[in-house]
Amino acid sequence: MKSRYFFYLFIIVMTISCEEIPLEEITDPIQEKYPGVDENLWSYFSSFEEEAAIRGLQIDLATSGITAEFADLPQLRVAGQCTYNYLN
Repeated sequence: MKSRYFFYLFIIVMTISCEEIPLEEITDPIQEKYPGVDENLWSYFSSFEEEAAIRGLQIDLATSGITAEFADLPQLRVAGQCTYNYLN
């Protein structure tokens, strides 16, 4: 069970972009389960929330501003990239 949790955590960490999304880029949350997140990754976000709930943590990734997308990275042997705004 722990390895499953760490697998999901690893996937989230490797695929999340931590930068803020301007409000005009966020679509209607009713239409999109996780705004700014590639639809192919929604099951991982959902599983992460479920695993957190099992451990007594209430996490709502849909309203957290966390995004994730698939993109081609220019660097060789780079599996993922995370960006955050340290001034906020």
